[in-house]
Amino acid sequence: MKLRKNGLWARRGRRRLLIAFAALVAALIGIGSGTLRHGMADQRDKPWPATSIVYQMRQDSSPWAHAEKDASRMLADIGEKRVCAIGVALDAIPVSTKIGTRYFVTDRFAVFS
Repeated sequence: MKLRKNGLWARRGRRRLLIAFAALVAALIGIGSGTLRHGMADQRDKPWPATSIVYQMRQDSSPWAHAEKDASRMLADIGEKRVCAIGVALDAIPVSTKIGTRYFVTDRFAVFS
């Protein structure tokens, strides 16, 4: 019985096919991630509307500083789908609910976030 050395499914052929497939996948991933990064850059460059909660959190976070609540309350609000927006600051997490309640959760050293 003679071994085929240059067939498509011979050892070298399988290796070449695997390398070609890996190169194709790497090229597709590279193209896709470049497109994804470009799309994210477009979103990051857009200014937030002045009426958005995120804009208000960035400009003046004092309305959230008046009421402090526990992290369990924030998690309960998230679970019951009452949260409209959540921000992350250096030492607190400001939370806005759909009914307009604003509070913050203390987060020293970014342990919770």
